[in-house]
Amino acid sequence: MIPADAPARPGLLLRPLLVLGLAALLLAGAHAAADRLDDLAFTVISGMDAVLDALSGALIEALGPVIGLAEVDQLRWAQAAEGLIDLDQKIVLARGVALLLEALIALLLALPLLNPAIGLATVDRVRVALSAMIHDPTALLLAAPTATLLAALAGSFVVAHELEAAARAFIAERGLGGALQLRLPVALGMVGFLASSRLGARASLRALVRARALSERDRERGKSVARRRARGLFLLVAALPAAAMAFFDLFFAALERLS
Repeated sequence: MIPADAPARPGLLLRPLLVLGLAALLLAGAHAAADRLDDLAFTVISGMDAVLDALSGALIEALGPVIGLAEVDQLRWAQAAEGLIDLDQKIVLARGVALLLEALIALLLALPLLNPAIGLATVDRVRVALSAMIHDPTALLLAAPTATLLAALAGSFVVAHELEAAARAFIAERGLGGALQLRLPVALGMVGFLASSRLGARASLRALVRARALSERDRERGKSVARRRARGLFLLVAALPAAAMAFFDLFFAALERLS
């Protein structure tokens, strides 16, 4: 439970702006993992389809003689079952699943931080939460701050790239060149990255403080150690890998642009 003596919360004007900025940043970071999620979803769907095809073929082969189906009819039925989901349908389904996961991950990372009762992540509260992460870890304590930070950093790379592109387009339209063409876009990108990364760091610390508060609430309610430590398992197995993929993809892409 959030302590009653929690520190002052962001003001009524600042809080909505932080919320909108954080949600946009995390959504951009989660969206950056969409390609990888597409590939993963397609692989899983293709595997499931192959298993279903094998099962339907075995079922038709086993029941064919019982219901009087000729071999040609059995083969035709098996081919029809295999063709129920074609390649295009698998691609569309994989994209839909990836989009759903992307939105779910962004919401799971951003929405808990919108609770004004969490308060500010002061040095003392962060220190206590870090101690809890080491001595009494839970899936939420490990995954929430890390996934939030990685997704926010991935979103920061997106912000930096868009600012660089906008600056290059602005310079090209006005026929400017020389050092300005080389340095201004990179400078604006770095400013955008640093500003948005600061917001992401704050979000990560708030996620850490919230995770520790929820762990304490579970302890007060007498939940078992296994149940307490399993809280946030989806974030650990889904959101954290997706955020890490997005971060490293965009990190190496940024290095290539700078080289």
